[in-house]
Amino acid sequence: MIPIYYFSASGNTKYCTQLVQRGFQDNDVSTELIRIKTVRNFPFPDEKESYPAIGLAFPIYEFMVPRIILIWLHQLPYVKELNPVFIIDTSGGLPCNSAEIAMDLLRKKNYEPIGILEVPTPVVEPFFDNKYYPVGWNREILDRCYYFGASLANKLRKEDNKLIDLRLGRFRFPKLTKFMYQFFVEGLSSSSGLIRFDPSKCNKCGACERVCPMAAINIQKIPNIINHNRCMFCATCIRTCPHHAIKISYRPRKVPPSVTLTPKSRPGYLDPRLYKYNRNPGIDRGYLRLLLGMLRIKKILKRK
Repeated sequence: MIPIYYFSASGNTKYCTQLVQRGFQDNDVSTELIRIKTVRNFPFPDEKESYPAIGLAFPIYEFMVPRIILIWLHQLPYVKELNPVFIIDTSGGLPCNSAEIAMDLLRKKNYEPIGILEVPTPVVEPFFDNKYYPVGWNREILDRCYYFGASLANKLRKEDNKLIDLRLGRFRFPKLTKFMYQFFVEGLSSSSGLIRFDPSKCNKCGACERVCPMAAINIQKIPNIINHNRCMFCATCIRTCPHHAIKISYRPRKVPPSVTLTPKSRPGYLDPRLYKYNRNPGIDRGYLRLLLGMLRIKKILKRK
């Protein structure tokens, strides 16, 4: 049994991981998806168990590994024997050097990466316009996830030492990653923050506090309910609030997507149980579209 630990605020990362799981299952390798839900109670591999490998799946926020995953990685117990691990990261933009950062932390715990998958996913957060690439699940994305799982299953069977590298390209931008993380997380979070709360719309239902993975919300501290030093901008609270009392600071008039905006609601969605593998995935055209989408961000934000 291979445990795959995942964090997914919007559901995109979970969906991609389910497709990877399907690739494993079709090659007679059993897996278990284990959700990293909150910093209050982390799940970790059982130190008494011996696993063929473990997986870690997460989205990219501000060009960086989510803070909840960084905390999980730092608290991950050190293992005596070298253990294989694979990484899945999903992103609505450029992932920059995020996988390398996660791999460095895993190596310190005596885990050796055997595979890396990067997946461009539909944007469901209110940070960008819905026209931002990709707007749906094209077949290339689905094939990419399945192929990764199938390749890892064959690799473990043959005990091949070659890294399965399915990153979007060779553009790693390590300096940009560090700058953007400091700007968003350390800079903006220490002041007013990107997430704003409107107490006039709040009915104190506590939904936002219950779903916050970072335990950064305390509804009893109105109007200062958000601890910006803990917030990682996953926007879970924004999608959950029934009265839209929490919004993005630079787009206050934009109605946030509801919690019903899930992977199933996006064009091209296929149930992982019904998915049938087509072909080995290509990345050149998809990555080019991703770059073109990034170039449109400035114009999109200006229109809003």
